[in-house]
This record gives sequence, structure tokens and C-alpha cells, in this order.
Amino acid sequence: MSKLSIILNALVVVISLVAFGLTQSAVSKHQEDLGEIEDLKKKIEEAEKNLETQKSESASKFIRQENRNQDISEEILEFKKSHEEVLVTLENVKLQIGEIEESIDEAQLAVTSSDNRKMQVVEELILKQTEVQNLRNEIPKIDQQIENKKFEIREFEEKSNELVNRLSVYSTVTSILRQHYIETVSAIRSYARVRPWLEPGEELNVRLGPVDLKSGYIALSEGGEAGLRENMVFAVHALGEEISKIRIKRVYRTYALAELIPLVGNPLKLQTISEVDLVAL
Repeated sequence: MSKLSIILNALVVVISLVAFGLTQSAVSKHQEDLGEIEDLKKKIEEAEKNLETQKSESASKFIRQENRNQDISEEILEFKKSHEEVLVTLENVKLQIGEIEESIDEAQLAVTSSDNRKMQVVEELILKQTEVQNLRNEIPKIDQQIENKKFEIREFEEKSNELVNRLSVYSTVTSILRQHYIETVSAIRSYARVRPWLEPGEELNVRLGPVDLKSGYIALSEGGEAGLRENMVFAVHALGEEISKIRIKRVYRTYALAELIPLVGNPLKLQTISEVDLVAL
């Protein structure tokens, strides 16, 4: 064999040996990797089991925590409610304290006013006692006055009895005088009703007719029924003053004609007046 073949064979053997060694190394490495993979699978399975366990525990813990949180929320709500009730109670207590303080102030004022009132009452009592003492001092004078009044009453009763006796004597005379008085008054009233004339000083209210200053005649709304007679003289009054004087010229039953007395008063005013008072002269 040639040297080249020997070298090539040697190289082939070396390469084969190297390839075998590498194959064995790769196989052992692969087996080691497989073992590691198996170990990793076991670890993964254990980790998954642990994870499931932790998940279960975490879920139960979460549920317990949620229940705990719910309880805590309810406790917080109850605490808030109780806190609000406490605040309301506190406000009520403050109001009650304010009312009590006001009542205390009012009571103090009442006590002060009561003290003042007591002083006033004491002063009034002293005044009343003084008045009572003065009245007691006046009692003897009043008793004496009573005795004097009793004496005067006895005298008055004696005089009254005497007057009763006298009146019993004068009763007949009195009845006669009373009857005379009644008859006289009745006659005077009848006379006043039926007398057909006017006495001096009496007034008569009349309405004026047309006034003729040239002839001096004036018409009156009253006549003989009112007591007017011919030649009677009257003063004409209006608005509180005497305007003129007139004399009755003609008399009829319900009206009359009068003439103005010249140079007396101011007859011009009669033209502006519709109603006057006639005063008999």
C-alpha cells in the first residue's frame, strides 16, 4: 500500500474515532439534556401543583379577605352611622347646654329682679304699715265723726217726721194746687195752639216772593193761618243780621203782601235772599 492510502486510512480512522467520540459525547449530552428535561418536567409539574395549591389558597384567602372587607365595610358604615348619631346627639347636647345656660341666665335675672321686687315689696310693706298706722290713728276721729253723723241723722229723722206730719196736713191743699197747675198748663197750651196772632218778639220763617223796589212791595209765603195781620210790623233777619223792616198791607189765608219801610236797613239784599226770619215788633 502506498503511503497516501495509509495516511488517508489513518485520517479516516482518526476522523471516525473523532466522530465516534463526538457522537458519544453528543449522545451523553443528549441523555443528560433528557435527564435535565425530565427533571425540569418534574419541577414544572411540582411548580404547577404548587401553583394550583397557591391558587386555591389565594382564592380562599381572597374570598376570606372579601368577606373580611365586606365586614369591615359594614363596620365602617355602622361606625359612620353611629358617628352621625353621635354628632346629632352632640348638637342636641350643645343646644340643651345653650338652653340650660339661657335658663340659668334667666334664673339669675329672675333672682336679681326677685331681689329688687323683694326690696320693693319691703318698701311697699313699710308704706302700707305706715298707712295702716295712720288709719289706726284716724279711727278715733272717724268714730267721733260717726257719732256726730248719727246725731245729725237723729235730728234729720225728727225733722223728717215733723215734715211728714206737716205734709199730711197740707196734702189736701197740695192736691188742689196740683190740679189747678194742671188745668192752667193745659189752658196755656190750648191758648198757644189756637191763638191767631203773633206776639212781639216771636219769629216766623217765610220764603220771599219777587221784590219790587220801585213800589216797595214784597210777597210773603205765609198768611193769616200763620198769624199775620194787616199793619203788623216785622224786622227782617237773614244770615244773623237785620236787613230791613216791613209792614203787612194785605193778608190772605196762605200768603200776604208787605211793603218795605223806607230808609231802614238795606232792602237791596232782599233781592239775593230767598228765605228770611220775620221778628214781630
